[in-house]
Amino acid sequence: MSTSRNSSARPKCLHVPMVLVPILGLFVAHQPIGAQPPGNPVVPPTKVAQSAGGPTLFPNSASSGFEDPSVAAGTFFKYGTLNPPANVWQKWTWTGSSGIAANGSGFTQFNPSAPEGTRVAFLQGVASIQTTTVLRAGTWRLRFRGAQRARAMGHDHQAVRVFIGGVEFDEIEFEGTSYVDRATRPIVVGAATSISVMIESFNPHGGDHTALIDDVRLEPIAEWYDPSTWGGSVPGASDVVHIPDGVAVSLMSLGTVAGSIQVNGELLAANTNISLDVDWLMVSGSNARLEVGRPDTPFLQDFTLTLTAVDDGTNIMGAGSKFLMAMMAGTIELHGEPRLSWTRLNATALQNGNTLTLLDLVDWDFDDEIVIAGSNFQPQLLPANVPNYVSQAETAKILSVNGTTVTLQSNLAHTHVGGPPQVYNSSNDTWTLDQRAEVGLLTHNVKIQGDLASSSAGYGGHIMIMRPGVPDTGGVAHISSVELYRMGQTAKLGRYPMHWHVMLDHAVGQYFTDSSVHETYNRAVTIHGTDFVSCARNVAYRNLGHAVFLEDGSEQYNEIRDNLVIETLKPTDAQKVLPSDNELEQPQNRCPASFWITNPSNTIIGNVAACTEGTGFWFIFPESPLGLSSSQPYFSGRVPYQNDLGAFEDNVAHSCGSGFDVNDSIWIGAEPAHLDHSIKTNVAWEPSTTAVLRRFTTYACINGIYAGASDEDVRFDDCVVADCNEQIRLAAYHTVQNSLLVADSGNVALGGALRSGYVVYDGAGRLRDSYLDGFDQPGTFAYAATGGATLHPNNRASGLEYNHTGLPRIGFLDYASAVLPSGFPVDPNPTNSQNLADPRKWGMAVRDEDGSIWGTPGATLIGNHPMMYIPTPALDITPVGAVNQYSKLTPLRYGHLRFVSRSSSGQKFVKTDLPDIDVARLDNPTTSTPLPFVLPFPPPPTIAGSFFHYVFKNDQHHQFPVIVQDDFIYTVDWPAGFQTPSGTLVKQLEVTLDDVELGDSVYVCLRQLGALPSLAGPVGQQVTSAFALVYATSTSFWNDGTDVWIKYVAVPDEETLIFTW
Repeated sequence: MSTSRNSSARPKCLHVPMVLVPILGLFVAHQPIGAQPPGNPVVPPTKVAQSAGGPTLFPNSASSGFEDPSVAAGTFFKYGTLNPPANVWQKWTWTGSSGIAANGSGFTQFNPSAPEGTRVAFLQGVASIQTTTVLRAGTWRLRFRGAQRARAMGHDHQAVRVFIGGVEFDEIEFEGTSYVDRATRPIVVGAATSISVMIESFNPHGGDHTALIDDVRLEPIAEWYDPSTWGGSVPGASDVVHIPDGVAVSLMSLGTVAGSIQVNGELLAANTNISLDVDWLMVSGSNARLEVGRPDTPFLQDFTLTLTAVDDGTNIMGAGSKFLMAMMAGTIELHGEPRLSWTRLNATALQNGNTLTLLDLVDWDFDDEIVIAGSNFQPQLLPANVPNYVSQAETAKILSVNGTTVTLQSNLAHTHVGGPPQVYNSSNDTWTLDQRAEVGLLTHNVKIQGDLASSSAGYGGHIMIMRPGVPDTGGVAHISSVELYRMGQTAKLGRYPMHWHVMLDHAVGQYFTDSSVHETYNRAVTIHGTDFVSCARNVAYRNLGHAVFLEDGSEQYNEIRDNLVIETLKPTDAQKVLPSDNELEQPQNRCPASFWITNPSNTIIGNVAACTEGTGFWFIFPESPLGLSSSQPYFSGRVPYQNDLGAFEDNVAHSCGSGFDVNDSIWIGAEPAHLDHSIKTNVAWEPSTTAVLRRFTTYACINGIYAGASDEDVRFDDCVVADCNEQIRLAAYHTVQNSLLVADSGNVALGGALRSGYVVYDGAGRLRDSYLDGFDQPGTFAYAATGGATLHPNNRASGLEYNHTGLPRIGFLDYASAVLPSGFPVDPNPTNSQNLADPRKWGMAVRDEDGSIWGTPGATLIGNHPMMYIPTPALDITPVGAVNQYSKLTPLRYGHLRFVSRSSSGQKFVKTDLPDIDVARLDNPTTSTPLPFVLPFPPPPTIAGSFFHYVFKNDQHHQFPVIVQDDFIYTVDWPAGFQTPSGTLVKQLEVTLDDVELGDSVYVCLRQLGALPSLAGPVGQQVTSAFALVYATSTSFWNDGTDVWIKYVAVPDEETLIFTW
């Protein structure tokens, strides 16, 4: 177990004065004597490693090459096809199609000359060469040179493995035909011994492929615990260690310590159990390498790196301290034993039980720690909008594994769903609801962790792969099957458990996969100003703030695939890094996010967000790259909110506050109040093509799918939504199609929560070709209403099917009772969009295009507010059933009318500075010819209540729905004149009709507007008489000297008339 050291034990050399020079917004530390060039230590060392003594050995004891004089120039000889003992040359034994080829032979004629002598070994198909040699005690590695066989056109694709003592230490498929030097992982030899060396080809692609091998030698490596490596004594806990370029040092024991380590050469983990405690470790330089295993030859023993620095203000190369960092082409290779990262239950695990039945066979073991996702419903808010966050995720240690059965060392605190997936069928489609709880592996044999003191201060370790502004000198990271524990530093920007930092396009092929990141103090995985990396098959658990985090919105072409994120936690104000970590808690925006996606041009497939305090997946796209990315020429021209979607498929969110959110942007610092990159609400995503998000599953959340403002259709296709308070809430013209909505799966304890399928919001959204299950039951509504800032009336539905024969339940409220005879609202609060008398609440409508809601094709589902209907039986169909008593069906069509008021300077009046208006409706429903009205106008409304005094305010404008058939007239009066409540004169009025179909028509009378001096309206749309207005076939207006009359004849989308005076 690691121990932490207090600051008094730290080396004094870490506190020398420094000059801090900004590079990419970080600070590069330079000593007062001048900048250290790449390859030199950034802090003066107290221990400098030296290369190992002793000669390099040749496996055949004669030379490193294959100089068989019997193989003449331009020829080759296949030893491996001969029978023993003729298949032996020198001490090498040859099998399969292997042999020696001279320069210019059929195997080598298109390759460069042999690197050692004039001959090379070749391995064709499946073949091998093997020998035995004697090694003295120490640490060794095999070096050799290799290439693919060149052809007249192209080259072969052979792969080779290297075995030492029967254990694989390297695997490689050479990339080209030029010979490259290759070294295996190190091997520890405890005492002088005879050991086998074998190089084998295994032909993974089939066919005729050949690799060429030469210059094979065994190289001694300096050992950390050997005093001669350090010129006299092994480093202690306060030493500043430097491994120069050209020097390789092997770690090979428990209890290794240092103050800090600067690697410009190689620091290699030998094949033994190892622990290393160090304040920080930097890998820098083109030959610098930290290696603990390789992708194809992983580390199979135990390795623990514990980062031990204290938070004393030390700032090394802008990374602070307590880090593992790669820069300037330095490479970090961390590869633990490959094991299944996560799976699902295949049977329900009961509370107080200690047995799990898993979906997959697992290679987990005794004492491994696992995490089981909760299956609980995420409850609504407590009073005063306080989140009532509950997570039933839990960890356990394994006692034993037998096939797919795992026995735990302790009993479960909660029940976790694992029953068979439920299949739902419509007449032409099938969906599967899979609610089996995920189970993730936290334990890995390679572990990077903060020390025990990390948790008390939230000051853990961090990994940074950075590019410090010098071209082509970014760090390199290939990390797999590794455990990150007690990592990240609370409230410190850039101090994340795993972090690519402004690598631009210099991280191609880098990855963080099959690993765990748990109990962290600042996120899980951050991709910052970096393209082309992979974050895949990881398990993240109990991470503070956004977990998988795209920092600046510049990040594109990254792969985020098959990750499991459980319990993303909301930090306090003192703990947060950015306002978005905790600033909002509302149906549209719940912080933080398990997947914070600030650029849509990435691949996001197969991920799970579970038991998240905020939102599972949040698409939030700034208008331009933020932070450090904003000044990088490489990112110039990127406009994240206009980017097209890369891919979003097969993702899952459950037991979260919100499952999915696409809305909003991030302040880029244009206003002083928003330099902190807080959330900029209600900003549209504007891709050039329709974005289609496919096969998303969300369940047991407060809100399942929320899609906010957008100028383009965002489509959710083939999705599954179940057991949510609100399954779908759309704030623009988005579409959910070919999807399944389940009110109550029976798998999740809902605790009497109300469940609504489609919540009528700003919209106007579309629900098409989908299957609704259980929305005829108490506590459910297929359609329900809520307030909206800009409530478009024409939501649409078609192709809906149900699992029941009766009508679905509709959750509209009694809007008629909210209006008093005088027309004034019961609740006069002018900013409350939930006021039942506010048109932002009652102005919703759902067009039932094919009758699949209530059986009447073309009818519109509305509430019972008098401004929305007329009580003629043919035009007002009140559905049967007490639960739907406030819902009505009507053949009437609706549009959205809104008014924007401005000052003489163009300033827009908003919120409580909007002027009050009175709105009335005149009905002539039986008229089949143009209206026989006499102007000026109006007579009184024909229906009691079809009038309201508009005291309601929102952020932008007045708005209300209108019936778009030309036998209805709406009058608008300004009882206090054309001025705001504060007395500022209104000098411009924008009148917009929106959300209509071609040919829809309505009359609007603007009282007293025509009497204003110097009134000017839109050019070319004014007519000179009432008669001309009535017979107009396009949108027109008439000024009768007192009032302005508008006849809208709708064009698609919207039309605006602007009047100034």
